[in-house]
Amino acid sequence: MKSRRIVLSVLLCAALGCAAAHSAGRAKLPNDIAWCESDAYKACVLQAWVGGAARLRELAKTEKPGGWCVVLDADETIISNLEFQKMLAATGTSHSRKNWTEWCEKAAATALPGAKEYCALVRELGGRVIIVTNRDGGAKAAALKNLDALGFAYDAVIFREGPYAWDRNKTMRREGIEKGTVKTLPEGKGLPPLKILMLGGDKLHDLYDGERVSFDQVKDRFAKDLIVLPNPMY
Repeated sequence: MKSRRIVLSVLLCAALGCAAAHSAGRAKLPNDIAWCESDAYKACVLQAWVGGAARLRELAKTEKPGGWCVVLDADETIISNLEFQKMLAATGTSHSRKNWTEWCEKAAATALPGAKEYCALVRELGGRVIIVTNRDGGAKAAALKNLDALGFAYDAVIFREGPYAWDRNKTMRREGIEKGTVKTLPEGKGLPPLKILMLGGDKLHDLYDGERVSFDQVKDRFAKDLIVLPNPMY
C-alpha cells in the first residue's frame, strides 16, 4: 500500500511538473504576439482588406485601366512575420539586424487574410500593385521569392536601397510612382506615371508624410483611400 502511494505521488508530481512547464512555455508569449495569433486579429485584417476591396471597386469605376495603382507595405500588411516574433519571445532574444536578415532569407512569411484577394482584385479592375517596403536591397531576392511562393499579384516591389536607402517614410518612392521616375526597377522594366488610388500599411508613414500633414488633415481619408492594419508587435 505504501509503495502504491509513493508511485501515485511520483505520477502526480510528474503531471504537475508537465503542467507547470506547459504554463511556463505559454507564459513566454507576450500579449501582443498572442493576440496576433488569435482569430480576432485575423478578423481585423480580413475586415480591412474586404472593406478596402469594396471601396476600391467604387474608386476604379472612373479610372482608365493601366493608369492607376495601389501602394502597399509588405510586412504585417500583406505578409506576416508572426513566427519570427514568436521565436524572439520564446528564446528571449532581442530583434537585431542579424536575426532579421536570417529570418528574411528563409522566405517563410505567410499571407495575411484577404491580402492576396485584394491584390488580385486590383489587377482585375485594371490597376497595378506596387509594394513599397522598408526591407533593404540585401533582402530583395528572398522577399520576391516569398511573395511569388505565396502567389501574390504585384507589378513592382520598391525596396529601401540606392537613392531610397534613407527613405524610411517612403515619401520619395511614392513621389517617384506618381511621376513615373522610380529609379530602382529591374533593368528593362519601367512604370508610367500612376495615380495612387489607395494605400495600405501598418504604420502611418506607409500612408502619408507625417512631416507635411497631420492626422487631423487626413483622418477623413481612412476607409476611403487609406487602409491601416493593426500591428501591436512593433
